[in-house]
Amino acid sequence: MSIQDPHATLLNSDEFKRITAKKHRVSVILFCITMAMFLAIPLLSHFAPEFQKRSLVGSMNIGLGFILFQYAAGSVIAIIYTLKFRKLDRQLEAVVRHHIGSK
Repeated sequence: MSIQDPHATLLNSDEFKRITAKKHRVSVILFCITMAMFLAIPLLSHFAPEFQKRSLVGSMNIGLGFILFQYAAGSVIAIIYTLKFRKLDRQLEAVVRHHIGSK
């Protein structure tokens, strides 16, 4: 009779692999969205400076509006990250408890 290492069975379980792959996917997607937004500022400044100088409201132009928008968008991305990871971490905790047990 062979006794298997509970950590090895956890790491090899399909549930663990699925959840960790989902966490990786969420991280990469949100990272790419964030980087695209932040890289848009210097790209627009270089390639479309006249577009960014257009007025939105009063003395606020498109460039300033886009920068202010990024604060709100960054908050939304952080909230999405927190909510998704909270859900995935709970699922992962259940899988760990199943394979290793609570101590």
